[in-house]
Amino acid sequence: MTKMRWLQMISVKDCGKIVNGSMCPCANKLRLVILRIPTSIYEEKSSDKDILKQKIKYNECCLKEEYPY
Repeated sequence: MTKMRWLQMISVKDCGKIVNGSMCPCANKLRLVILRIPTSIYEEKSSDKDILKQKIKYNECCLKEEYPY
């Protein structure tokens, strides 16, 4: 499972925004959430929900960059 999460983390691309000297904070947060390793089944379900929420935020951030209208 950790290899799958590593591959997911690698596939996240920066959107090009710089906030407080940090490149694409939405992508960095998504990477951190993906790499969090759950210790139980309950944490895994919670982690999956957190990943989904962060992916939504990441997609909104990237789409704003591509289509600024």
